[in-house]
Amino acid sequence: MARAVSENQLKLGSLNWRPPDATQQTPGTDEKKEKNGPPAVCEGQLDAMYSITISEDLLALQTLTASRNLLKVCGSLNADIIIELKTQPPNGAVDAGYIAYSASPDTGIMVPGGKGANQAVAAARLSGSSRKAEFVCQFGNDSHAGKLEKVLVDNGVEIKGSGRADKPSGQAFIFLEEDGSNSILIVGGSNVAWPKEVTSFARQIRSASAVLLQREIPEYINEAVAQVAFEAGVPVIQDVGGEERSFSDALGQLHLEPNHCKTFVFQSESMRSTKDSKEKVA
Repeated sequence: MARAVSENQLKLGSLNWRPPDATQQTPGTDEKKEKNGPPAVCEGQLDAMYSITISEDLLALQTLTASRNLLKVCGSLNADIIIELKTQPPNGAVDAGYIAYSASPDTGIMVPGGKGANQAVAAARLSGSSRKAEFVCQFGNDSHAGKLEKVLVDNGVEIKGSGRADKPSGQAFIFLEEDGSNSILIVGGSNVAWPKEVTSFARQIRSASAVLLQREIPEYINEAVAQVAFEAGVPVIQDVGGEERSFSDALGQLHLEPNHCKTFVFQSESMRSTKDSKEKVA
């Protein structure tokens, strides 16, 4: 059975991608980079929208597997587009008063994201020089891909095992209303265009301290990666966000990492399942 742990047990610290501010320039303008930092970085307590919860289990696993120096992340990479709204427009509305509002000219900029990329950058920052954080993803064939790749490299993430799909990059459109509520529309793109096998990076999985997964890529990839890791005795930590369906038996040895919403869902499903079982017995 997969082991679910509460958010309070898992939480080590909140790290955040910081979007480039209005004064930042494209790569190559050294003066701006020195002043403001790289195009996107992990910082603490900046904005709840970009918070990443890092597991205490991860550091414990690093200690237990000190002879290994690789954290492997397999997962998603998104170009996040943030759109500020007064309120969500009703179906069929084309009035600009409904659709577009922003107090900032930066609305609509691309911000690096994706659950897999978030994990990879966080792992690289926590690991420092003593360990490597390697990210396996599927880059797209559009202009976003190069920008996303540079952000990962600038943050110390190795991407040599990643592939390139003849599809647009994965995207997330984040609609942010004035009252702080938000909704997100995910476009899979290259995140759902993986090869059928993981043989190209299986060796790195076997030599890893731990493998981190999410559910924004095809489930067959998670299952294949987890199987290689299980056979090699490598712990697998699964962020359960990104997909609502139940876990398959192939993912039965995972260390689950739910947030408070997912923990509530799991508890509700468990209680409902127990109730149904009792009713059948009765």
